[in-house]
Amino acid sequence: MKEYVVTAKVKGSSPGIGKITKTLMAEGKEEALNKFYEHYDNPKPGNYGRNDIELVSIREVTTENKDNFY
Repeated sequence: MKEYVVTAKVKGSSPGIGKITKTLMAEGKEEALNKFYEHYDNPKPGNYGRNDIELVSIREVTTENKDNFY
């Protein structure tokens, strides 16, 4: 398992507003992305759904770049 940081934003939001960041453990980037989107596949009324957000980045956390995330 590797640690990934997934960053997304709410579509149409101003820069710096509506930013979503999650840290996930996964076997690869695709699995991390699937885990990230699971939360948005069945949103509760009033919450953002998968179609309301857009991916900004997905990065693997390593010993070299760990300080950039925390």
